[in-house]
Amino acid sequence: MIEKVAEANPRTIVVLETGTAVTMPWLEKVSGVLEAWYGGSKGADAVANILFGDVNPSAKLPMTFPRSELDVPHPQIATPPPGKKDIAQDLNMGGAKASFSVHYDEGK
Repeated sequence: MIEKVAEANPRTIVVLETGTAVTMPWLEKVSGVLEAWYGGSKGADAVANILFGDVNPSAKLPMTFPRSELDVPHPQIATPPPGKKDIAQDLNMGGAKASFSVHYDEGK
């Protein structure tokens, strides 16, 4: 939906209220992004104050937001190799979790 809106109006400003990092494949198609994080009961007022230029959005987020899935540390979900117990079954049974190695090989 964001890509369609930005296509109709390239001066689009996207306001995110996610509470965590999200991928933004549309980032180059919009004029700006504002992460409202957890705005609380006055979050709408804070967003309006920023969008209308009444305050400087100078806060810092506690994490980096990736431009795309290629920018996350491990874009492929690691799954147990064949023969390992089903993790979902372990979670439901409250037992020990199946273990397996995950290799973070980004940047190679």
